Amino acid sequence: MARGCRTSTSAAKPMLQVFFPELAHLGQPLGGVIARIQEAQRQAADDIEQVLARRRGRRRVLLLDRDVSVLRQPFAQALAAATGKTDALATLLATLLTAAPDSPARRERIAALFRFVCRRQFEAVAQAVPIRAGAIEWVNRLRRAGFMVGVVSDGWFVAADIVRRRVFADLALAHLLQFDSEVCTGELRVNPAFVPPGHASGRRVAAASHGPGPQGAVPRLRDDPAEPLVDTVWAAGHIDSNTALLKSADLSFVTGVADTGLPPRGTVAFERFDELLDRVPEIAAEPVSECVRT
Repeated sequence: MARGCRTSTSAAKPMLQVFFPELAHLGQPLGGVIARIQEAQRQAADDIEQVLARRRGRRRVLLLDRDVSVLRQPFAQALAAATGKTDALATLLATLLTAAPDSPARRERIAALFRFVCRRQFEAVAQAVPIRAGAIEWVNRLRRAGFMVGVVSDGWFVAADIVRRRVFADLALAHLLQFDSEVCTGELRVNPAFVPPGHASGRRVAAASHGPGPQGAVPRLRDDPAEPLVDTVWAAGHIDSNTALLKSADLSFVTGVADTGLPPRGTVAFERFDELLDRVPEIAAEPVSECVRT
């Protein structure tokens, strides 16, 4: 196991023995037991019911795609560079050229590439990748305007939650990459919140041409029965990724359109979040129905 991946038990051991004395008879090292409990707690934070409970009466939601729109580099590429897997990732992506960006096969094979990588390396890279200019201030202004802001990803919660904290968003939703004793197993579990209505919902990612993705969370938010109901969902992402999420929103903020022309009606094109700072009050008051190039 990589150095630094083993869970420290010096502080937790006395409390664990008091509250969970039965664990002493399991025949498992105490550090491994603690790591499993911590992993279960982390995964619970990605549950849609926990997310809905944090809405607290807010009627408007903004969903930010983690990769490329918030981060200036796709997380998997940054992690590959940090772990010496750049060439392996490039080779893998070359074999997946015909696969859709949100296909289960693509997700599972990329996850498997990082088997045996320590959780701390995932977290360190998620902390280090530069974020797009103005993201923190824009999130802050929209939250003050009454939005619940979430970071979503068709990738991994372990990174999405770090990005959420970096930009001070309310929530993070992503697929669940599995860890055992703080080391990646290479296995991926689909986030149930991303499963669209009527889709078979297994705990493992289904082998289908197009699998669940962040767009699946939009109807879950809209259907939350707690009053007041959600009446507005906005999304921000790159034009080449999570197209389904952008189309499912009432208003989309799209980056990466410089060489492809204007995006569809009902969208706002941008390259830096700080370009949108002065538009927050205007947008919040009057939803945009025409494409606006900033």
